[in-house]
Amino acid sequence: MQEVGSAGTIAVARRPEHRGRSLYTQALFRLLTQKPMGVLGLAIVVVLVVAAIGAPWMAPADPNALASGAKLEGPSLSHPFGTDNLGRDVFSRVVFGARISMTIGLVAVITSTVISVAIGVLSGFFGGVVDLLFQRLIDALIAFPGLVLILAMVAIFADTDLPGLPEEGAISTPTVVLMGTIGFLLGVGGSRIIRSAVLSVRASTYVEAAQSLGAGDLRLMRTHILPNVLPPTITLATLGLGTAILLEATLSFLGLGVPPNIATWGGMLNREARSWMTEAPWLALFPGLALSLAVFGFNMLGDALRDVLDPRLRT
Repeated sequence: MQEVGSAGTIAVARRPEHRGRSLYTQALFRLLTQKPMGVLGLAIVVVLVVAAIGAPWMAPADPNALASGAKLEGPSLSHPFGTDNLGRDVFSRVVFGARISMTIGLVAVITSTVISVAIGVLSGFFGGVVDLLFQRLIDALIAFPGLVLILAMVAIFADTDLPGLPEEGAISTPTVVLMGTIGFLLGVGGSRIIRSAVLSVRASTYVEAAQSLGAGDLRLMRTHILPNVLPPTITLATLGLGTAILLEATLSFLGLGVPPNIATWGGMLNREARSWMTEAPWLALFPGLALSLAVFGFNMLGDALRDVLDPRLRT
């Protein structure tokens, strides 16, 4: 870019992407020093990630292994979270449930991020008819109850086998449909926030200066718009993970989505805990606690990231 010179050459305002690494380094420092609830959320998320990755090594038993002589045993040294009505180790099932929940949440959030950034950038950058069409479509989709849409999609594809996917298992057709639908809903809602950020950046002087020098739309979006909508995108993704995990648990509780033979927190609350609530309260306590902590952790981390990345909210 050109600098202001004595000969009167045109100057282009430096876009704030040069904050780059320092912006996120400072944000991390503020998070660790000024946001104790954000640190707590980060710690919970780290524990969940470790549990999801290390489930085969952390779990003391196969989550589906039956033990007829150990049915409905309370928490003990051999079974920290007790056993269920089939003798399966609840701790192992909770740990493997973290892997399923994190996988579904991560894929759904990646899908939602692609959708929200694509719609938000195109709508906010081009405006006019493009913006009008996108916003009216989003209005129609938001007006439709999200849970009903997910239930409809899962029901439609319940008997459909997508090519290359097994009929059963953690990554099966119902699970992929569930992840895609959750990601789509989160992406449609998040596109409004990305659009607002794009409109703000689009009106900046450095974007106008670059455009006056002949920068094309693709270059403007790649080098000016996208780097500066990354902070709200990170915040949306973090909050979206908690929402996706909660939606997956809700559908598993209703008996939809993930196949019944896969250990999930929502499925454990539905299939095992409801039938033995009074005789074995630990069947509901530990999966419910894991689900609550996961959603709490991602929400606290997302709120803290929003505070430290948005200059208007810094104190």
